[in-house]
Amino acid sequence: MTAPAPVGAQAAPAPPKKKSPVAGILFLVAFVGGLIALAFFYRDLFGSEVGGACTAESDCKRDGICISKKCYRKCKEDADCGEGNACGSTEVSVTPGGNAAKGFSFEHVNVCFTEEQMAPARAKTEQKKKQTVRGLVDAAYGMRPDKMPAATFDAAWQKIPEEERRKGDDTELANRVMRIAAGKE
Repeated sequence: MTAPAPVGAQAAPAPPKKKSPVAGILFLVAFVGGLIALAFFYRDLFGSEVGGACTAESDCKRDGICISKKCYRKCKEDADCGEGNACGSTEVSVTPGGNAAKGFSFEHVNVCFTEEQMAPARAKTEQKKKQTVRGLVDAAYGMRPDKMPAATFDAAWQKIPEEERRKGDDTELANRVMRIAAGKE
């Protein structure tokens, strides 16, 4: 049996608990993992939305690009841009490390534009396509005296849906114009 401790005496301190190395490793893994996640998702969390201000591509959300200090969304096709927007090509200057003194180059990138922004380019593209198709129709008619009149061509062209006129193959469009003009469609 142990004798009782004298009055006023303090008990001996308990031996210190040994820390498990597993806890330290888990903390380190969680900390490093958090840093990696922050680095990976930084643009998603803190990047500017489309239309927001930027000075570099890293200032924009993921899939964004900084053009003239404004964020745009990169795209491959119209479906990437959402309702009311369209994917279009634009030329941008690229500077190494953002320093124009080191030189620059131009490259084409596809970004999302509003329909209003795309209207002038689409009108110009459609006019070129219409001229190409008109040339193919004229070539098909050759030197025949019954060459297709401009009004007949224009009326047939307008019956083809805009999307098809924009994306369709020139030869197929020429054949379609001739079928429509001949009343076969």
